[in-house]
Amino acid sequence: DRVGYAEADRAFHHALLSLSGNRQLALIGDELHRRGQTPAGRTRATGTAELLAEAAEHNALLDALSAGDTAAVEQLAREHFTAARPPRA
Repeated sequence: DRVGYAEADRAFHHALLSLSGNRQLALIGDELHRRGQTPAGRTRATGTAELLAEAAEHNALLDALSAGDTAAVEQLAREHFTAARPPRA
């Protein structure tokens, strides 16, 4: 269910950015996420394995946040955003 996954992905990123207490940051994140989605609600993942890999990235990020491991949070976030960035032409 790609559309369901895309909505869960959007909600995850919104909730994560909302934890900052910075409403503007959450709104900017929503807009960036919206721009990165295709009309069919697809994420950068194209198959089940990639969807599971994206979910695993989210879980690792939540684990690092829960543990208070800011260095791991920073590294995981960088990796997640780098993977989400489209290839340069």
